[in-house]
Amino acid sequence: MLLHLATSLGPDAAVCKAVDVRGAEAVMAEAGRAGVPRIVHLSTATVYGPGPHRGTGVDQVPPAPVPAVSGSRLAAEKYALAAGATVLRPGLVTGPGDRWVVPGGVELLRSVPALWQGGRGLLSMTDVADLARLAKAALNALTLVVAAAVPPSVQVNAVCPGWVRTRMGGSQAPLSAEAGADTVTWLALSPDSGPSGGFYHERRLIPW
Repeated sequence: MLLHLATSLGPDAAVCKAVDVRGAEAVMAEAGRAGVPRIVHLSTATVYGPGPHRGTGVDQVPPAPVPAVSGSRLAAEKYALAAGATVLRPGLVTGPGDRWVVPGGVELLRSVPALWQGGRGLLSMTDVADLARLAKAALNALTLVVAAAVPPSVQVNAVCPGWVRTRMGGSQAPLSAEAGADTVTWLALSPDSGPSGGFYHERRLIPW
């Protein structure tokens, strides 16, 4: 199983095209050559445009992306669908680490102290924990499948680096990039008899 989550969140259209579109094209081509039986590709509900969208069924809203990142992710879907992937389009993602949705809503209410439709407006939102559970469950399952398929001298493990100070993690994250890479390095340097098929965090095996 292949779970494709890579994307660029910046405003640069050229970078978005390189990461999202060309990246998806390359990944799907490799997946086809490797004979990957199942692919899940993560896109975004912003490909539908600003809306509002009410009372519509599946595939009844024509995509109309506005920012570069939404347009590139829609273009990436073409390669995913051609490879037979299941494409997920989650709505607004909220939860720990959110720097856009809730803070943006709070700032909007401060600037324009009014409620949409008297407070009866609806939003499609996805909690980051639910999205993470989906991604991690698929990754853990893939780790077990690959670990069972390779020779015993090859170790295959999944690692949670923690909340790391990167462009995605933000400046408030408590861990440096070096700290986040510690478990990865530890596993990569383990002997041939080292662990395989596990999910690790801070050099500890995490049951799932």
